[in-house]
Amino acid sequence: MKANRDVSWVSFLLSSLLVPATFYILFRTLGSKPAIGFAVVVSVGQGVITRLKKQRLSPFFILASGSTILFGSIDLLITTPKFYRLEPGVQNLLLSLLFGVALVAHVPIAEKFAAALPGLVRPELSPHTQGYLRKVAWAWVVYFFLKGWLYVYLAFQVDLGNLVILRTVIGGPSLALMFGGEILIRKFWKPQREFKPPSK
Repeated sequence: MKANRDVSWVSFLLSSLLVPATFYILFRTLGSKPAIGFAVVVSVGQGVITRLKKQRLSPFFILASGSTILFGSIDLLITTPKFYRLEPGVQNLLLSLLFGVALVAHVPIAEKFAAALPGLVRPELSPHTQGYLRKVAWAWVVYFFLKGWLYVYLAFQVDLGNLVILRTVIGGPSLALMFGGEILIRKFWKPQREFKPPSK
């Protein structure tokens, strides 16, 4: 199961580089609709192939593909595409909202999020790390919120081709910094174990 989970993440990371590059080329040579259609087809295809291989889809893959298919399909049905450019911002703001609501409602989203990560960056999952994971989850709430509004701003400043490239340039490195920073902090963090009185 672990190998399958990590494979899905590798697929997601590869698609996050190859798809934007191809999208940009299609946008510049054929226009917005062929580029958007390509993104939708790739998202559907990746999901189908992964499930046929009985591999597990990561939560990030599901959200990214779902929003691509939704916003892309709308733009393919209308005369002038104008919604797909909002997809990066809406996706990140939705993640921020979901994380925030789950944390306030005491839903163990931090543990579920951590469990879905590849083994290389997955923190320890135990009762002693729950407090730490909640703090990390709040950091992700802020990260997705700020990045979401940045993408919304860029959506009205640049064309769709440049927006997709900027999303890759900003999203990939900032995501790596978040993971790398958390790993460094984790090395110096010591869990506070709860005191349990001896049983009588």
